[in-house]
Amino acid sequence: MYLGHIVEFGQTDEILRNPMHPYTQSLISAVPLIAGRERRVEEVMPKSFEIGTLDERSIGCPFASRCPFAQADCLEQRPKLESVTSYHQVACHHATARKMLVNE
Repeated sequence: MYLGHIVEFGQTDEILRNPMHPYTQSLISAVPLIAGRERRVEEVMPKSFEIGTLDERSIGCPFASRCPFAQADCLEQRPKLESVTSYHQVACHHATARKMLVNE
């Protein structure tokens, strides 16, 4: 969830293995690697570290102002939660799986 909106939904292992929303990806990439078996997503940094505000009147994606992949349509239309697989849904106009890195 981001600002009260579900951005990605599914089984935990699927979301952690294949994060599709840039907010999920940035959260996973922020987790420090300690042992030697952790996997993390290729680093995805938000454009801004300022938390947005919850405004029900806003029409675009709530994460657009922070998203490094945002485009014009992200500001103009709120993405709907759509199925990627039968167990994985994402609310992003430009959802793309990022490469997973393994700490070795």
